[in-house]
Amino acid sequence: MKAWHNNVTPRDVRELLAWVKGRAMPMQVGPGGIPGLTAEDVAGAVGMLTPGLPTRVLIYLHWRESCDRREFERLILGIIKREALARLIEHGTLKLAHDEALANYEDSTHHTERQHAALHSLADQVRAAKARRFPDQPAMWPRLRDAVLAELAAPNHCPECGGRGECPDDAGVPRLCVSCEGRGLVPVSDRQRARWLHRDESSYRESWVVLYEWLYRVLGAAELQAVQEFRQRLFGRLREREVA
Repeated sequence: MKAWHNNVTPRDVRELLAWVKGRAMPMQVGPGGIPGLTAEDVAGAVGMLTPGLPTRVLIYLHWRESCDRREFERLILGIIKREALARLIEHGTLKLAHDEALANYEDSTHHTERQHAALHSLADQVRAAKARRFPDQPAMWPRLRDAVLAELAAPNHCPECGGRGECPDDAGVPRLCVSCEGRGLVPVSDRQRARWLHRDESSYRESWVVLYEWLYRVLGAAELQAVQEFRQRLFGRLREREVA
């Protein structure tokens, strides 16, 4: 297998998907190019992707015309709702445990260091769980979902690696870019995110940053997983052609 397959990065994959819409001609990618690559190769690799959230995120972001947009957007709202409920339950469970421990502590005539430390630990856990809760404003979730998806779809390339997801080490060997964790993209500023949500920056940081960053991480990780599988599927097709 020729060495050019190692040069194709997440940025290349995203650009391939953007390029292939409505086209059917040879395409050169990366140093040395990919001989004979066609739109049919790209579409075929997409069709071989494992069904699931990663594939649906990738297609929605970069080949939106070929997916059911409304169904996908409802799916994302369902994911947010389940996570919001899980965090609400976590907070409620910890608060109940803390309240029971506090009642037992107050009823006791002899307090030990262990009891005191356990009570403080539970109180810290309750505060942390409360801070992780999502705002109870589901009417805002569609706008936040759309903002996260728009950010992931935009080419905000990592300045460290130029969107390639890799940086050469001292010996010139490509290594995972630490700045973007291999995605090739970096988040926009809190100010921009607040603008997308029609909120001021302080309101965003106080109420919405936890949900926004969580959804950005979840969907970003899903997209990168699909990007990596797409690359494997695409070069599997080209490898078969070379062997034939």
